[in-house]
Amino acid sequence: MATRAEWLASQAQEAEVQQKLRAQQAQWQWLTGLAIPAEPEPPRAASGFDLDEAHPELQLAARAVERAQRKLSLAQVQRGDNPELGVHLRQERPGQGMPTQSSVGVSLRLPFGTDTHAQPRIAAALTEVDLALTQQQRIRDRLAAELQLARTQLQAAESQAQLEAQRAMLLRERAGHIEKAFKAGESPLPELLRALGAAAQAEAASERQQAHLRLAQARLQQAQGLLP
Repeated sequence: MATRAEWLASQAQEAEVQQKLRAQQAQWQWLTGLAIPAEPEPPRAASGFDLDEAHPELQLAARAVERAQRKLSLAQVQRGDNPELGVHLRQERPGQGMPTQSSVGVSLRLPFGTDTHAQPRIAAALTEVDLALTQQQRIRDRLAAELQLARTQLQAAESQAQLEAQRAMLLRERAGHIEKAFKAGESPLPELLRALGAAAQAEAASERQQAHLRLAQARLQQAQGLLP
């Protein structure tokens, strides 16, 4: 039982190292866009956690693209400058003792625009659309990488939690056997104390791993755009 408990501990450490490696690989791929070649893995069942278009950050990016596209449509429709309406007031004093004469004038300016005048506005609108689309794609790539990483971390946390629970159960059972042997006079007290200490440490490690598992579940929900 003690040997199997040590083997389970080594398996948990290996799972933790694999989790860190996958996290570094995901960060490398997101920063550089280059995938690290890995050994082929057996096909897995499709996961129910996919990047949803209802994600808050994706919705904000989509609205930014819509605003930029509306500005482009407006710039393409408005070929010339906007019409201008002017109002002016004039007061005249013909001479001493004569009453003041006031008049009001209205002016209307209708510019006849051409494609040449509209090109700068259209070019600026096109640039804004390109920037919004690029930002949307970057956000999508980042969220996909974060979701994949959270998914991997959850799988590793589940595996580690299972291993730690099995290890704690084995060490509890072993401590129970040694306690029975001690009561029967077949085992010394130091051995019993060591077994009880190892079982207590395994219980604490299992509880810590359960907390890590719940944290990984919350991070996955956050990566999906959901409230934990």
